Amino acid sequence: METSEQSTSSPELQQIKEFIEAFVEYLKGMGAFAIKIGETEQKYPQAFKMMAEMGSPENIANFISKAPPEIVAKMFEFMFRASSLTAKMQKKLNELSAGEKIQLGNEMIELAENVSELMRKAEETSAEQTEPKEEKVEKVEET
Repeated sequence: METSEQSTSSPELQQIKEFIEAFVEYLKGMGAFAIKIGETEQKYPQAFKMMAEMGSPENIANFISKAPPEIVAKMFEFMFRASSLTAKMQKKLNELSAGEKIQLGNEMIELAENVSELMRKAEETSAEQTEPKEEKVEKVEET
């Protein structure tokens, strides 16, 4: 009498094993993604609320009135890039090829790094503007 193990050939077992390994990796990745989003939202609840309302005309006008022009220009560039990436995310991830998913992930990480760099520059500019200027005192030769 054959057991189910004996009736399953080695290539079939390998295929089942690969399926299970891929499924486990997929679940772990999606779980890590969900945890990271949840933790970030818990850490920055106001920021998440602002992101949801970011595109409102009032918020855009407020941002434009307060931020330096170079920051405004960069933020608009980032917002358009983010909109493009979000459109790709709206498409079910299952519909994207593996390469498209990797490219999307890389583009999102690059955008995040660009926004972080902009923030550092904005903080440096702000610090320079608020630091008291030292008066330059020139030596005068004694006569």
